[in-house]
Amino acid sequence: MNKKIKYILAFLILLLLPKASYAQASYDVKMKVSNKNGDVINVASQDNALNSLSQVEIKQMIDSNNLKDGDTIIIHEVSDGMKPYNSNNNIRNISTFNNMSTNLFGGYKYKTSKVASSEYAANNYFVISAAKGQSVRLTSRYTKTVTTNIIVGDAFIKGDIGGSVTAQYETSQTFSGPSESSSYNTREFRVQFYAKKISFTQYKLNSSNNQVIATKSGKASVPTRFALYSIDRKLK
Repeated sequence: MNKKIKYILAFLILLLLPKASYAQASYDVKMKVSNKNGDVINVASQDNALNSLSQVEIKQMIDSNNLKDGDTIIIHEVSDGMKPYNSNNNIRNISTFNNMSTNLFGGYKYKTSKVASSEYAANNYFVISAAKGQSVRLTSRYTKTVTTNIIVGDAFIKGDIGGSVTAQYETSQTFSGPSESSSYNTREFRVQFYAKKISFTQYKLNSSNNQVIATKSGKASVPTRFALYSIDRKLK
């Protein structure tokens, strides 16, 4: 068998391998964090996912899930999962500078200025749970998408305000529960989306002389990223 055929076969084998799994039965505890009641929670992580979240975000995740003393939260991945809001080819970006972008659409130019707040925890969704000593797969593709939402006001081009973030997991991915020797009974997997509040003003310009002919402004919630995490609750 020549080298070229060997390389092709190796490539095909890689394609057939299952995608990333979350099947490890145990994780190293990276830190211990107190909840709002003073209980101590174990915080573990897959790879370096924990480094993408602040201590404040970890504590918020702990408190919002009502974790108790001895429970463990595991951060599996943090991803921006970003998709453009509008793929309309008639919208052409001309320039971007500071918080101002200029687009050409329908014969007019549009400028958008944006001021963003700090990131905050937005939508939260259940993915799947796995019992002690078991590994499970999704019965169908899991997809959750959070899109930009204009809270107040209106925009000429919504896609210029923000896009969408999608968390997607395939049936080829495995999720495992705690090990047989663990003091935990089940592992619950969830996704936490994050977002920013945006104050924006959009200007419609005459394409020939750049004179402002109309404006729209408002506030919007713009998704930024999501975290896949799991919870091991201590048996009572």
